[in-house]
Amino acid sequence: MKKSLSEEKKRLDMNISKVVYEELMAYINQKHGFYKKGDITNLVELAIKNLIKQSQDQNTGTHTHTKSMQKTKTKTKTKEVKLKVYEEWKKIIEYLIFLFKDNYDPINRSPYKIWKGTKIVASEVLRRAISQVFGSDKRTIDHRIKAFIENRIISEVIHEDDWDYFKVLYEDPEPEAQPATIEENRR
Repeated sequence: MKKSLSEEKKRLDMNISKVVYEELMAYINQKHGFYKKGDITNLVELAIKNLIKQSQDQNTGTHTHTKSMQKTKTKTKTKEVKLKVYEEWKKIIEYLIFLFKDNYDPINRSPYKIWKGTKIVASEVLRRAISQVFGSDKRTIDHRIKAFIENRIISEVIHEDDWDYFKVLYEDPEPEAQPATIEENRR
C-alpha cells in the first residue's frame, strides 16, 4: 500500500551536538517511558512545523495583531462596563435624593452623610436603594455593591454608632437642579 502525498517522508541526514542528543533522549524517555522507532523523527518534524508557523506569524503580524485586537476589545468592554456601573450609581443617587428629599443637602448637593470629612452612605440605606432601583434579590444587591467597590465608587465598610457605612470615593458631577416646589414658586 502506497503512502499518501502528505505522509510521504524525505530523508534528512544531519548532525546535532551530543548534549542536545542526550537531552532529546531524556525527553523521549520522560514523556513515553521508552524510545521507539520514529520518536525522533516526529519530534524534529513537530519542532520544524512550530518554527515555520512562528516565523510566518511574526512576518505577517497575525499573532501580534490578534493580541492587540483582543486588548482593544477588552479595554472597550471594560470602559463600557465602567460607564454602565457609573450610570447605575447615578440612578442610586437619584433614588437617595428622592428618598431623603427632606434631609437632602441642597447647598452641598449631596445625599451622603459627612463623617470625619469623608462622604459615607449607610450600608442598609444603599441596599434599600439598590433593591428599589434594580430589584430586591440578595444576589442582585450583592452584585451591584461588588461592582461599585470594584469600580472604586465605594470602598470599605466603616462601623460607627452600630451602623455600617460605605465610604464614597466617586465624585458625582453636579446633579441637575431640583425643580422648585409650588410653595417656593409662590414666594
